[in-house]
Amino acid sequence: MGVRINDLNADLAVVRHGGPPLLGLNPALRSVRTTPEGCPPFPYVDSRGYYVIGSFDSVGTYLYVPYIVRALHLHDARDGLRVLYVMLFATALLWYPLVFYRLFDSTAAALVAPVVLAIGVARFAYTDLYWISAWTIVALIPLILLAVKAWTRTSLLLLVAAMLGASFAESIRVSIGTPILVCAILAMLFGVRGWRRRLVATVLLVIAYVSIAPAAMSA
Repeated sequence: MGVRINDLNADLAVVRHGGPPLLGLNPALRSVRTTPEGCPPFPYVDSRGYYVIGSFDSVGTYLYVPYIVRALHLHDARDGLRVLYVMLFATALLWYPLVFYRLFDSTAAALVAPVVLAIGVARFAYTDLYWISAWTIVALIPLILLAVKAWTRTSLLLLVAAMLGASFAESIRVSIGTPILVCAILAMLFGVRGWRRRLVATVLLVIAYVSIAPAAMSA
């Protein structure tokens, strides 16, 4: 995580001065212009210490975190990552009461589910970006379960919402959202009748799944 934090702070240094994201500034690297023989490629550094950052598997992180830090006047990238962590799990907490009430037709479930999630989030291992896989499960799977419990006009909208969440997670960590896509398609097959309608619904789900990552991230 140390290399990622260094790159995020270098990205933050540029964003704080009105520069574009995904561009790092580290004057200490000005002398490192070539890659030593036998070493992995080093990001190209110009004469002022600017270099392109953002690994292909977590481009969104390098886009979101610097702006979070700047907007909230935080200290460095570690603080921004923690805020991103809290914000994403907080969104799940917001819809948990309604989703679990609808899932179990129980007020007790609606009250207990957010508490259990809050305890779980407090105990999650905050390690690099690997927590995003846990977020896709606890935040998005309940939406899919609610959609398939009793198929209604809103069920497909719930699946599309889950796909948008999976696409956002995909921008933070590549391939994290693929299992959510598979679950959503399976749920849709149980609810939608007719192969033509199923094909249209599958296309909608796939479009939602790629809308943020890779589509928006590649723009």
